[in-house]
Amino acid sequence: MTTKPTICRCGSKLFEESTPVLGVWKATIDEHGETLDTNLDSIRHRRYPKTVICLECGRRCPNPRYGRDR
Repeated sequence: MTTKPTICRCGSKLFEESTPVLGVWKATIDEHGETLDTNLDSIRHRRYPKTVICLECGRRCPNPRYGRDR
């Protein structure tokens, strides 16, 4: 599925998406507390949010992933 790219009015192409999630994020760590591996298989999220936030100007823009299947 190809969608039209989202570009903010300021020209930015980078956005922050905040998606509420449920589940457990598992990580394998070493004796120093450094992460060796992560397992996100048990993380579940609902629909993608309708809007995303531009990283440069903070304006809300339509989310290009909204409406897609997970």
